Amino acid sequence: MQPSSQSESLKSDMKVIQMRNYLDPKKFYKSSDKFSKFAQVGTVIEGNAEFFSSRLTNKERRGTLLEEVMSERKTRAFTKKTFNNIQKVKSSHKGKKFVKTQSTIKKNKNR
Repeated sequence: MQPSSQSESLKSDMKVIQMRNYLDPKKFYKSSDKFSKFAQVGTVIEGNAEFFSSRLTNKERRGTLLEEVMSERKTRAFTKKTFNNIQKVKSSHKGKKFVKTQSTIKKNKNR
């Protein structure tokens, strides 16, 4: 078996799968997935019975997994809030090389 070609969209999809722990704070995953050189990508074809029950409309369909995940409002709001908290902590130290851990960020947030 030959290694699959790594396009940019495939690389970004793999990164999303590896970092899925940080996308939703309420879901727990035991560990991040490790990927090898060999990967297969496919397309899900819906059956006739799913036409009305669990069908995605054309507006809801996205090209890549990254686009699909970031189109959800809750995920986008959570990542934006987390990013802004990290930026606030980093900018409050003005030139000092200081990195806070996640536990200290949460403590400051609760104050």
